Amino acid sequence: MAFSTPVLDSPAKGGSRRAVVVQTVHPLRDTLRSAPTRASRGSDHNCFSSALRKSPLAYAAFIVMSLIVLGAVFAPLMSPYHKDKIDLTRQYLPPSLDHPFGTDDLGRDIFVRVMHGGRISLAVGFLAMLVALAIGVAAGGLAGYYGGWVDAVLMRAVDLMLAVPVFFVILFLSSVVSPKISIVAVCLMIGFTQWMEVARLVRAVVMTTKEHEFVDAARTLGLPDRRIIVRHLLPHTTAPVLVAITLGLAQAIIIESGLSFLGFGVQPPTPSWGAMLQNAQSYLSDCPWIAIFPGLMICLTVVCCNVLADFLGEAMSPARRAAR
Repeated sequence: MAFSTPVLDSPAKGGSRRAVVVQTVHPLRDTLRSAPTRASRGSDHNCFSSALRKSPLAYAAFIVMSLIVLGAVFAPLMSPYHKDKIDLTRQYLPPSLDHPFGTDDLGRDIFVRVMHGGRISLAVGFLAMLVALAIGVAAGGLAGYYGGWVDAVLMRAVDLMLAVPVFFVILFLSSVVSPKISIVAVCLMIGFTQWMEVARLVRAVVMTTKEHEFVDAARTLGLPDRRIIVRHLLPHTTAPVLVAITLGLAQAIIIESGLSFLGFGVQPPTPSWGAMLQNAQSYLSDCPWIAIFPGLMICLTVVCCNVLADFLGEAMSPARRAAR
């Protein structure tokens, strides 16, 4: 059902009178319209790309992060050496054209191992954040929408988790589960201890958004709560959740590197940045490049994630979006 309503058009050029035009309004469609159209999505993408190019620091971080990810994905194609090939005639070689990052104590090419280690560290970070995203969005959405005892129980669980030192909990669980823990177990442990910030952000946005008229209209139409939360409330949490996930990715990589450095994460011979740092402890004075390059990759990845998170927070802020 639709109805027509008269509205005043803008004055024509060179004239002071405004014409009355008839605009057709569809009450259901125009009330529940919450998803952006294809044209607006394209405009948002262009604005985002333009904002990224106008920020030299964020643009540089995006390029560096892209190179790290591409290097990890295409690691086997970037060098003729194998990550686990031992050559005792090439021990402790400094960086050169044949070995850009040098070789380690077993004659293995550090460049290849750093790139393969990036696969493990980045995979653990991304998978852990997917787990944290699923738990945090579900908990925050339920707490913000229903409120009451649901909100009280979930938020007290969040407060309890935030009061516990996360790294020591993961370290304790790693030592209890098994001395040779799997990568999937590491991802799950990190994800189950990193969802609290996401839950609090989602809860805050949902509590604010559920008071809008389109939510009341959806309830009037008899839409189930699950559909209202998923289709009409959670899309509004995209910006803060994306920023939280970007920061969480950096933290997850640091946690995984710390666990591997202490011997409770990814086990040899599988390379990871933290495990490579552990192996380099005995050679810091004589062969510092064995520790410099994996440590540099951790530093660059974390810095790039933090810079991109700051950029996303500014680019997706309501004030900036309203000014476009």
